[in-house]
Amino acid sequence: MVAGARRGQHGKPLIGHAQSRGTELVLPGLNLGHAQNLALFWNDSSLVSASYSLPAVAHVHLLTDDLLFGSRLAADLASAGHTVTLGPTADLAADALVADLTHEPDARIALLAAGHPPTLAFFSHVEPGVRERALSAGIEVVVPRSRIAREGPALLAALLATAR
Repeated sequence: MVAGARRGQHGKPLIGHAQSRGTELVLPGLNLGHAQNLALFWNDSSLVSASYSLPAVAHVHLLTDDLLFGSRLAADLASAGHTVTLGPTADLAADALVADLTHEPDARIALLAAGHPPTLAFFSHVEPGVRERALSAGIEVVVPRSRIAREGPALLAALLATAR
């Protein structure tokens, strides 16, 4: 099967189906060529456009040893417009940190307690004591790993909005 737009009976595009054109997505009756000026929201069974302001772009350092989960989270944050670096050592010059407390949580909490940029940390849900220790050390937002996997960019945006 050849990749590309879905085709109907005589090679004509199917009516009502999305078509890809370069890096743009073309939906019938809706031009997304200027996607930065509109956002799409799902409203029952139709797409509705609305104006929005772009979120502030920040340099975010993802402090983790887990490259599999870390690269997925870094991609999510980068798709939200942030510049993301990833590594096992803290970059305290970053605008924000996202810290993995699932591996050596006490050492990371001690490192971040000494002074840090706004920090979003995540922990293993089976270790609720880590959350309390992190919050008492001054880390601003501490959530379970499953929540950061679902809501990472939104949680970071909320943290950056309150830090400014």
